[in-house]
Amino acid sequence: MGKILSGDQGLSLELPGGLDLSEVPVPEDFRNDPSSQYSDVRLYAYPAGSLSVLVCYMRHKSVLSSAELRKTAVKFLDTLARQSGHSNARFTADPAGKFKILVSASYSIDGHLVDTMGSVQSKGEQVWLVLSLCRQGDEAARSLAQRITKSITLN
Repeated sequence: MGKILSGDQGLSLELPGGLDLSEVPVPEDFRNDPSSQYSDVRLYAYPAGSLSVLVCYMRHKSVLSSAELRKTAVKFLDTLARQSGHSNARFTADPAGKFKILVSASYSIDGHLVDTMGSVQSKGEQVWLVLSLCRQGDEAARSLAQRITKSITLN
């Protein structure tokens, strides 16, 4: 596993193999939400074989409460699932600290069941959402996703 540190944004996490993150478009539903108070939204993807990792950085206009972080996580998961043509989506977002929410989702994409896990965390006005996606039943990918999720820290 390699480690990524994102300079002044202060995110640290372990990724397998290398540190090649590619910037990808932010889902339009999420980016253009009129009720959103986010700016400087950036989304990166990291393919790792049977596992994909999404890293989203956002700056909010104020410090978020735990409830607002939870709402952001669920909205992003819902947007991602809808964009992928999901069916039977189930989401959870549970507090793991004052500024950290653990998230998970299960849904179907093109007939394949997908598990998503990760966290949304904030430090000041900076918010990071990190999600690992893998096919249900792929225990090796699930184990790696859990390891990545546990490694996520803000500096």
